[in-house]
Amino acid sequence: MRRLRRAGVILALSATSSAVIGAMAPSGAAAALTSCRMLTTSYSAISYCDVGTGLQRVVLKCYDPAYVTTWTGYGPWVGRYQLSRSQCPSGSYRVYSSRQHF
Repeated sequence: MRRLRRAGVILALSATSSAVIGAMAPSGAAAALTSCRMLTTSYSAISYCDVGTGLQRVVLKCYDPAYVTTWTGYGPWVGRYQLSRSQCPSGSYRVYSSRQHF
């Protein structure tokens, strides 16, 4: 009886976590955002869109000359009228930035 109860709890948690992860993932069927703008500095990037119903986020590639390494930062997935921001770690600078759409 104890095993069945434990299995039921595990299945319930698994179903709940799958529903939450599915709700967080962007949908490919959503209309793409348009009329987007990007503001960049030597160490950060911000993107903003004001038309459409999809999601977008900023992607930022940074270079750290002290450690000779690159780092890729992703802003949060956001909808229309919201800002997606990413910033390089201290001591590094932006070498590339772009935007992803869903």
